[in-house]
Amino acid sequence: MAEPKKESRCNSSESAQSPESSWSFPGPGGVLARILGFSLLWWILTEGGSLFSVLGLLGVGMAVLVSFRLLPPRSWPLRPLAVVRFLPFFLWQSLLGGLDVASRSMRLKVNVTPILITHVFTKESEAARVLFVWVVSLLPGTAAVDLQVDKALIHVLDQRLADSSTLRELERKVAGMFRDHNGCQCTFAGTD
Repeated sequence: MAEPKKESRCNSSESAQSPESSWSFPGPGGVLARILGFSLLWWILTEGGSLFSVLGLLGVGMAVLVSFRLLPPRSWPLRPLAVVRFLPFFLWQSLLGGLDVASRSMRLKVNVTPILITHVFTKESEAARVLFVWVVSLLPGTAAVDLQVDKALIHVLDQRLADSSTLRELERKVAGMFRDHNGCQCTFAGTD
């Protein structure tokens, strides 16, 4: 007997804006976030100059309005809080990768058994796959060599480091930072 389809976690209010709607406005929090973001950018570009000048207010206001047209609400594929949660993992893996390279370079005899492994993706998002390939090179002893539609070829310096569960965990963490085309959190194939 076939399993019933699981209900989507997305409701109609979370779905993406229709393509016909070229001017769509977010809620008050989204407007405030854009105002703060463009104000910070203005402040940086003017090296701490006055934000409340006529030119500053006009520039920030126009940037916010134009951003609604160029980057409609929910069109940004990344989930900001998930990105923040990913940063400690990213920094830790960067540190481990750097320490691994440093320790290997200090040894007189480097004992490696390099291997190429193929990682088959379980996530369909192209952006998530590209980010995965960039980040996988931070894992100690690994480097992405090739990216194809549904798989990546990964060079591992030492066969003992070739762990598919680590790659699956990395793919899950990267995929969790992206929304799907309906604005929902991406789901990882094979899990609930």
